[in-house]
This record gives sequence, structure tokens and C-alpha cells, in this order.
Amino acid sequence: MIKVIIFDFGGIITYHGRIKTFCNKHYKSLNLTEEEMNSIVHKYWLPAKINKIKSEEFWDNLSREFKCNREELRTNLMAHFKINHDILNLIKKLKKKYKIVMLSNQIEDWLEEVIDKNKLKDIFDIIITSYDTKLAKPDIEIFKETIRIINTNPEECVFVDDQEANIKSAETLGIKGILFINQSDLEKKLEEIL
Repeated sequence: MIKVIIFDFGGIITYHGRIKTFCNKHYKSLNLTEEEMNSIVHKYWLPAKINKIKSEEFWDNLSREFKCNREELRTNLMAHFKINHDILNLIKKLKKKYKIVMLSNQIEDWLEEVIDKNKLKDIFDIIITSYDTKLAKPDIEIFKETIRIINTNPEECVFVDDQEANIKSAETLGIKGILFINQSDLEKKLEEIL
């Protein structure tokens, strides 16, 4: 019997799931190739999301490498990841019957601002992040830590993510996975599982 539904943030709660979509849109304006921009972003994103470097350092490093205004970069990057309010409305309905958890690979100042601005603590019962746990999907350890924090059995959980590697990792523990394609597909798959 399913008791908990775990949602990824990027690509589920937001329309875009990967920083790559931002890079694809902006690399020319920074006089970079798409590959160069992706490489620079990921060089700092990977340590920032598990708190090996602080959010401030992430933004400072990016703005230095891109030779652009730090606040403008931060504003543009965060604005690219618009909140999907239809998904939040679905989650609010699901919350009436299930414990609702968010599990995100994200950097701290970015996600904390989004959580506050959108009152996500009112929607999610528990929010688990890569920067708090110092673990990131698809590492199986973050799923073990999630189960520990939720204090439930893996078989009682459904995990929704837009990346197949993350789904496969969760499923090795017995968590039921749903690869997110769009909302109607998600609703259909949840109906089948729940």
C-alpha cells in the first residue's frame, strides 16, 4: 500500500528540469559555445548541489567565468525555471491522502528562495535536498537517507522524476518509480499505482 509520494523539483515542479536548457538559450549572448557554457556551469553546479561549495561561490564563479553581472545572471537563471502551478495543484489534491515529499538536487540559496516565495513548505510534508544531505541523485545513498528521514518502507513509496537514472536508482531499493513525461501521463500512472 502506497503511503508516500516523492517528487523531484526540476522538470516536475518547474517546467524545465535541467540547466542545459538555460545554457542552450543563452550561450551565444555570452560568446561561448553551448558545450563551453554547459561545462562551466557543471564545473560549479556539481560541488554546489552537495554543499562542497556555498551558493555564493557558485554565483561568483559563474559570473566571473561568464564576465557578466552576478545578480543579473542569478535572476535570469532562476527565472528560466518557472513553477508549474498545475502540478502543484495536483500535489495539493494528493496530499489529502498521502504524505508528500520533495527530493531535489539543487543549490541552497536558489531552492530556499523558491520554497519561501511559493510557500512550498505548506504543500510538502518533507523537503529533502542534496545540499542538506550532501548526497545527490542518482546516488542510491540519497534514496536510503530519504527512506530514513520519511521513516517508512521503500515499498510504500512512489518516486516521480524526469530522469531515468534517478528512477532506476530508487527502484533498486523497492521504491516504485514514475518517469515524468507530462502531467496527464503522470496522473494516469499514479491512478494505476495508487
